[in-house]
Amino acid sequence: MATIALIRHGSTSWNKEGRAQGNSDISLDQDGINQAELLATRLRSEDWNHIYSSTLARAKQTALIVGECYRSRYLP
Repeated sequence: MATIALIRHGSTSWNKEGRAQGNSDISLDQDGINQAELLATRLRSEDWNHIYSSTLARAKQTALIVGECYRSRYLP
């Protein structure tokens, strides 16, 4: 059986301003980077095979940060 997780991107400055982001390509702010790093730490003990992401900066940044924890775990 496959397990799928849906994970929201980390925080952006627009989140804090209450602005709708839609398809605007807004990057993570420092809090968002910290959130993604905390998520990576939490997921490190789990066994995930694939990470898929939107091409928007905030989603891609979150996925790359989480993916780094697996890259270091599986690659020499």
